[in-house]
Parts: sequence; structure tokens; C-alpha cells
Amino acid sequence: MRESAGSTAIEPLPAGRHRLDPTAVAASQRYRIDFAALDVLAEKGYAAATVADIITSARVSRRTFYEFYANKGECFVAVCALATRIMAEELDAATDTSLPWELQLRAHIQRYLDVLAAQPGAAYALTVQTFAIPELRQAREAMFDSLLDRMRGLHQLARQQDRTLLHLPDDLLRLLVGGFDELLRTNLRARDGHSLPSLAPMMTRAAIAILQSSGTAER
Repeated sequence: MRESAGSTAIEPLPAGRHRLDPTAVAASQRYRIDFAALDVLAEKGYAAATVADIITSARVSRRTFYEFYANKGECFVAVCALATRIMAEELDAATDTSLPWELQLRAHIQRYLDVLAAQPGAAYALTVQTFAIPELRQAREAMFDSLLDRMRGLHQLARQQDRTLLHLPDDLLRLLVGGFDELLRTNLRARDGHSLPSLAPMMTRAAIAILQSSGTAER
């Protein structure tokens, strides 16, 4: 997952002496390490991945890697946080607050799937690999909670725009987001990431049906 769905990989810095700003140099190096870690995680899995694999893919020195991370686990946790931030920015960019909540929901789901499909290797690493890795469980839960918080916000918006809608138990919203998560894993396990956007209509219908369903009388 690059900085946006349409961006390209960050290129290595020029060899030899240069006058680049040290802050820009560090940012470039760290981004290359992070994106390389995603590629390695998708290709080899967490257990088989090594720091050597990451630095080879990133084209940085071992010393540079250890300037940012103590080990591969710390690197992968940071990558999960970076991916969560990038996805949040993508979804924020897809938000038009002037639209009805159903259209905002549809736009969020479509953008989410488009971003994953643009980087299927990264999507596989973040959605499938991290799910089964105990060392990354907390980071994985943070990714899930970020999406759950967004669904909560959309549900609140729906109730503001339609006062007939009732409160939904949080467990039902968790069930919705968890169901989406499992559906994506099923497709990504088949290495079919590029087809993810085709799931948008079905996921949107399911989300609208649940958000419009009878909840409780709590308001």
C-alpha cells in the first residue's frame, strides 16, 4: 500500500554525495523500508521474513534499518500503523459531507476496496498475514478498530439524517465490519485482490440493510 492508490514506489536516493535535506532523506529511507516490509510479508510470511530480506528489497543498508527499527517485529507493527493512517486519509478524501449517508457509505466502501486492489500484495499482507500472527495481533486490532470507528460514525450520521432509525448495539456493528474483513480475506487468500472492487455493491447493500435494521429504543 503506497501513499495513495495511484502513487508509485519511492525510488532510491541518488548514490554518492548530495545536498538533499536530511529529513527528506530519512523519510525516503523509512518509507522504502516500510513498503519493502509489506512486500516481504506478502511473499514470505512473517516467520520466514528476515531483516536481510527487507533491506535487500528496500535497497538500504542494515545500519539504516536499525536506525529506525530494533527488529523485524517492530518494523511490521509500524507498517500496520502506517497502513491504517494511509487508509484513513483515503477514506477522508472520499467523504462528501453534503451527501446522504447512504451515498457516503457507498463512497467509503468503494474507496476502501479500490485502495486494497491497487496494491494486492500489501492488501494480502495486511489482511491475511497479520490476522494469523500473534506478534502483530495488537496492530491488527488497531486497524480493525479504525474501520469500526468509521462505521460507528456513519451510523451516527444515518441517525442524524433519518430520525426514524434506532440505535444499534455495538456488537452488531462489529459483526458487520468483521464480516467484511472475513470476505476480504477469503478473496485475498485466493490471490484475487484486483477483483475486490466488484464486491462494493454487495457490501454496500449489506451495510445499509444492517444500519437500517431494527435496533433498540435507546437514543
